[in-house]
Amino acid sequence: MTALNTPPSGVGEFGHDFNYAVWTPGTNIQLCNVAWANDYRDVVAFRRDEDMDNYIFDTSPGPYISIERMTYIAPHRGVRVDLPYGAVLNYNYLRVSNPGIAQGDSARTYYYFIQDARYLAPNTTELVLQLDVWQTYSRGMLKVRGYLERGHMAMGNYFRLSSKDRKRAFQEWLTQPEGLDLGSDYVNFERAEYEIATTRWVDKPKYDVMIVSTISLIGLLGDVSNPIVNTATGSMAEGLPNGTDAYIVDGDKFRDVMIYLSGRPWATQGIISITVLPDGAKEALSKASGDSKIGTIPVKVVSHSGSMANDKIEMLKDWPDRHPYRTFRNGRYRFLHKFLTSPYTFIEITCFTGTPVLLKPEYLWDMTKLELVRRNHYVPPSPRITFAPLAYNISPHSPMAGYTISGNNVDADDGDGFNHSTGIFNLPTFSIPNSGFLNYMASNTHSIAFQRQSADWTQQRALAGNQLGYDQASMGINTMQQMTNLGINAATAQMNLSNQTSIYRGAQSGINSAIGGAMLGRGGIAGGAMGVANAAAGAAIDINQTTGSTAIANNLARGQLGAQSGQAAYNRDTNKSYADWAAKGDYANTIAGINARVQDAMAIPPTVAGQVGGDAFLLATHKWGVWATVKTINPSAMAVIGDYWLRYGYPVNRWINVPQSNATVARWQCMSKFTYWKFRETYILDTYMPEVYKQTLRGILEKGVTVWHDPAAMWHDDPMSINVPVEPGTGGWFFL
Repeated sequence: MTALNTPPSGVGEFGHDFNYAVWTPGTNIQLCNVAWANDYRDVVAFRRDEDMDNYIFDTSPGPYISIERMTYIAPHRGVRVDLPYGAVLNYNYLRVSNPGIAQGDSARTYYYFIQDARYLAPNTTELVLQLDVWQTYSRGMLKVRGYLERGHMAMGNYFRLSSKDRKRAFQEWLTQPEGLDLGSDYVNFERAEYEIATTRWVDKPKYDVMIVSTISLIGLLGDVSNPIVNTATGSMAEGLPNGTDAYIVDGDKFRDVMIYLSGRPWATQGIISITVLPDGAKEALSKASGDSKIGTIPVKVVSHSGSMANDKIEMLKDWPDRHPYRTFRNGRYRFLHKFLTSPYTFIEITCFTGTPVLLKPEYLWDMTKLELVRRNHYVPPSPRITFAPLAYNISPHSPMAGYTISGNNVDADDGDGFNHSTGIFNLPTFSIPNSGFLNYMASNTHSIAFQRQSADWTQQRALAGNQLGYDQASMGINTMQQMTNLGINAATAQMNLSNQTSIYRGAQSGINSAIGGAMLGRGGIAGGAMGVANAAAGAAIDINQTTGSTAIANNLARGQLGAQSGQAAYNRDTNKSYADWAAKGDYANTIAGINARVQDAMAIPPTVAGQVGGDAFLLATHKWGVWATVKTINPSAMAVIGDYWLRYGYPVNRWINVPQSNATVARWQCMSKFTYWKFRETYILDTYMPEVYKQTLRGILEKGVTVWHDPAAMWHDDPMSINVPVEPGTGGWFFL
């Protein structure tokens, strides 16, 4: 940057030569003091020559000296005045009024800096002068056009900032980059929050839980002995197809649901996700099929719903009115509205999930507040909640509507919100344990019942077979006994018959002998009697023998029968006893095997339905929501930059036409006390002055000059703190 006390290159030392040609006989001069210097860093813009003269005669610092009827003095010599040297040293400025003395000539006033004074005589002093080109010729610049590099003109657009064109004024005049030192870090001065879920500082959790399952969880689910499994019928939630069923339950009721389902793992094994959702998710799915129950717990069944509403959120209302620059250092920078723009101020939106977004305030649809759009996506896959600026980064010259809204629902957004969004992108998901034992029992309940029935049947069949064998053996023993008894009875009957026969035959023989003996006489009778006796004795012997033999045989048969029956009964009893023992042992072993598998199933570790994932830290420790924070440069940087802007204004970098004075403001006046102008290229048109002075004026403007409107205020009492934009009036300084 060119030093302020150095003329721009190529301009030369215009205005430093004294023009003796303006001095004619009868010239009047006034020696006085002015507040500005000959380096043209600071100049004063008077509307008319009369205003300049009034300042010299009435309000300039100290008294002035007036000398009349000065005469022509040769060129390249000093101007001699009849004043003591010491008196001349009290003045730094000279006004020259040169009346026209020739035909066609007109009176003209010139203004000079007194650069030096030389002693010539006690009452004669020679003045070394430099023409004040600005005061002499600046009011003759009828038309000035140039490329304004920097100055207070953009700051003078303050009055436009409160109108409907505020956004346009900000974007067009207050966003030029400058490369100023912004300090090390930004500081927060205001924060607003919009809460959507929390677990802290509340009586019950403020969130909902969505359960997604491939198995229907409503209606009858049965029990371990009779589990009931119904496949999910699917849904069309948020306009997207999904083969699963989705249920939403209040956060404080979720555990009740899990307690109910914990005894029904055959149902919970179908759960594929358990996701925490913001409070009010049930209501957000406005077209859900309706209320239902899991057990006795009320739930919302999401079977059919359209797109979720995009809610409009307003935060930080009237935040510019509370910006620190308005009150910092006793309001010194209250008109420096550029502090409201980036990179001096940003609005950060964040959900504290590691994806903060910095917004440039000048690109907000309405700079007086932050308007966000909340977009929700709850059902799988990848549920998320996002927050984005509404109608962000739309040109003020654009014909786009910005956004359309129905109630509080944003139907369309023409801005770049999707590219400047933050949110909760990794909603926490949780798993549910399924009892391995109960699940085994439920899945094998009928098999186990069959196995128990089969074992019982096998035992009963074996016992029945054992009893049949026992009964058959008993029947064999009884048959053998009956057969033996029949044989004994037959032998006894045969014996009795034989004995009777022997008796009958013996009797017959005795009778025959007796008859024969009778026929033979006494001796025959005796012999007959003897024969009868002998026959009877022989019969008796035979009977006794037969009876004894039969008795022996019968006893033998009875003994054999007893032995055989005892053996058969022993075999019968022992076989049955063994068979019964074996059958009962086989049954007990089979049941033990079934029970062993059941006991082993009790050691089966729980299975898990769903997956643990997402980020639950913020919800567990604080809350869910979106936070909007206004961030500004730190006070040290604000003080440095603020003072710089107060002194030199803002960068402009565009072509402008400098308007003439009007009834409200003087030319070059955008601020109440002084206005800084720094042109890069300047064209002075429609004017009457020698070219050398035109180039001097051009050099003054391109070097950078502070134009004061009240010389009495020049650098007195910190004029920067009270230098405020002035209302432009007709013509104004608004080049929009």
